[in-house]
Amino acid sequence: MDFLGYNNVASAIDVVVFVREIIETNPKSRVSIVTRLLDTFYQIRAALVCSCALWIIGEYCLFLSEVESGIATIKQCLGDLPFYSISEEGEANDSSKKSQQINSTTVSSRRPAVLADGTYATQSAASETVFSPATVVQGSLSTGNLRSLLLTGDFFLGAVVACTLTKLILRLEEVQPSKVEVNKATTNALLIMVSMIQLGQSSVLPHPIDNDSYDRIILCIRLLCNTGNEVRKIWLNSCHESFVTMLSDKQLRETEEIKAKAQISHSQPDDLIDFYHLKSRRGMSQLELEDAVHDDLKRATGEFVKDENDANRLNRVLQLTGFK
Repeated sequence: MDFLGYNNVASAIDVVVFVREIIETNPKSRVSIVTRLLDTFYQIRAALVCSCALWIIGEYCLFLSEVESGIATIKQCLGDLPFYSISEEGEANDSSKKSQQINSTTVSSRRPAVLADGTYATQSAASETVFSPATVVQGSLSTGNLRSLLLTGDFFLGAVVACTLTKLILRLEEVQPSKVEVNKATTNALLIMVSMIQLGQSSVLPHPIDNDSYDRIILCIRLLCNTGNEVRKIWLNSCHESFVTMLSDKQLRETEEIKAKAQISHSQPDDLIDFYHLKSRRGMSQLELEDAVHDDLKRATGEFVKDENDANRLNRVLQLTGFK
């Protein structure tokens, strides 16, 4: 579980996908895996790993203590609300106006230039700044990793956070006898979702929230405001059933691949059998006879390679001099 916080995103994704399969195939280890994941969640730096870990938290936090710990962990990694202040929005507006002025001046400063062959070309003294939002951030207890990723403009992760909070609130309604605590948790979840939408529609970030993430968060808000039994079954049961079906299909494909590989025969029934003592030795040197015996031995032990490349053929060459 400690590998989830590594800078190598590919390795961290492999680990979290493996954890997702293990927690389903081994139900006895569910409690320990969920507890360990909640303890180390703040160390995750990659957005894709956070998304998969949030899905695990939303699906496998079943008891009251686990659900409350999952909600508390998400709130801690998001930090204080709102995600920006009014002064920051004003500074963002001023910076955008300055960038527009710079662009207008660069367009008007274009002038023709004489090239080496005597022709004219248009040149402009403009400096371009490319914004590349980081997908990997440094997670810590003081600055939440989810907050850092959201402030880079990753609203797909924000939609995943909204879906995870929705599942946890729906499950909290089933395991929490106190309606006051349920209403309090629901209010906090709605405040987080509204704050994410407000961040996406502000001018603090270089680009606004995308339509898919916006629609997903709005759907979660409507669901928490008016929950029905059919919708509850879809969110709490159907999603898990789809994941179980996916795992069963994957295991079936792997089993079929293993059977297909086992059915591949290395030799055919009508292949000729060469007997060493019955071979004709006319026109063959002792080295050629030894090579033939060596090949027969490889065929018998399964080490014979059918498609030999040039490197394998050069292994039979004997060095006659000291030069290479």
